[in-house]
Amino acid sequence: MPAAACVNSLRRFVSRVGRVRVIHCDNSTSFVGAFREIKEMRQQLVQQLKSNKWANECLKKGIEFQFIPPRAPHCGGLWEAAVKSFKHHLVRIIGSSPYHFDDFRTTVAQAESIMNSRPLTPLSNHPEDLSVLTPAHFLLGEPAIWLPKPDYSSIPASRRHSEP
Repeated sequence: MPAAACVNSLRRFVSRVGRVRVIHCDNSTSFVGAFREIKEMRQQLVQQLKSNKWANECLKKGIEFQFIPPRAPHCGGLWEAAVKSFKHHLVRIIGSSPYHFDDFRTTVAQAESIMNSRPLTPLSNHPEDLSVLTPAHFLLGEPAIWLPKPDYSSIPASRRHSEP
């Protein structure tokens, strides 16, 4: 992935979840290139906004990149496991069927929602209470929800139409 695509991906992520303080990542050329591009953009902004104290204070609270050692994916254990889990869900949903970009984007968002719905810890100690704390609670302030989708598995593939 080119560094510009990585920067755009970061912009989309910040638009969804808000300010990012630290990014832990591997030493792929995409991340290193994005880090350099963001650093250059920040320096240009600092030069342009030196006279504006408020804007300068906001720029001081920039994004910190923390890289793992090169060629050592085992050092990023937790997030590498999350990437593996995401890929697992994505492959299970997509299979070998061809996807249009819009369908693919929706599928990725649904896989993201599945990842953000995994339980982290129970919300209470009561054995009857099955509610759990999930990453979605931190991102959305509540558990993630999905729109139900009909089961088309009983309809032959040749008779199925693209779903809305």
